[in-house]
Amino acid sequence: MNKSQRQAKLVEEINKRKKVSVNDLSDIFEVSAVTIRKDLTELDEAGLIVRTHNYAELADDDSISRKLSFHFMEKTQIADKACELVADNETVMIESGSCCAIFAKKLAETKKNITIITNSVFIADYISETGAQIIVLGGIYQTKSQVLVGPVLAESVKHYKVDKLFIGADGYSCEWGFSNKDPFRGEAVRHMASRAKQVVVLTESHKFELEGNLGLGVAVNKVVTDKNIKKKTKDRLKNSGIKLILS
Repeated sequence: MNKSQRQAKLVEEINKRKKVSVNDLSDIFEVSAVTIRKDLTELDEAGLIVRTHNYAELADDDSISRKLSFHFMEKTQIADKACELVADNETVMIESGSCCAIFAKKLAETKKNITIITNSVFIADYISETGAQIIVLGGIYQTKSQVLVGPVLAESVKHYKVDKLFIGADGYSCEWGFSNKDPFRGEAVRHMASRAKQVVVLTESHKFELEGNLGLGVAVNKVVTDKNIKKKTKDRLKNSGIKLILS
């Protein structure tokens, strides 16, 4: 198990147990307490957990940083797989959301001379120290989601054209495909999709069992998700002409 895999499993373990000691984590992962403390420090700095003197616990808030920790292993694997779709020196658009944030960071850390265009202030800050070139689209700022939306975004995005737009989703429906809960963010996705040749959805498989309030209304070309996706959903995606990529 490499460092990245261990840290992903650490986040999952802390999510499961809410609060766990360094010694217990050392025993579970069969590494030294020193190694665990280093891992916890990095995870704390990333906002995924809170490290106290000899314990690690969940962050007690509803921020995007906190949401990153849910299904962290699946999101990390999805991000790794999605990075295979992007080449060095490429410019991509990335919409907001926790899965997209983890992907953006992986992409910025592993690809050379990458440019990321996003409407997410959170993502821009999250990857700010990676060395990637970041372009933030203008718009009305939604405080809770830290995302930019509205007519200014619609005008701002017209200046760009990319091969790929990566988006998240709150749910999936046979009737209207991928969906979300916020009409303003949905509108932002549609404006961004109009400037991309391909739209790629990054989402954990459990989202296919949920339905958002509003259909996204964009043509999706590819979906990257984890291997727990049900066969009936695989068949629906295939019948819709969407390429399914499993992490």
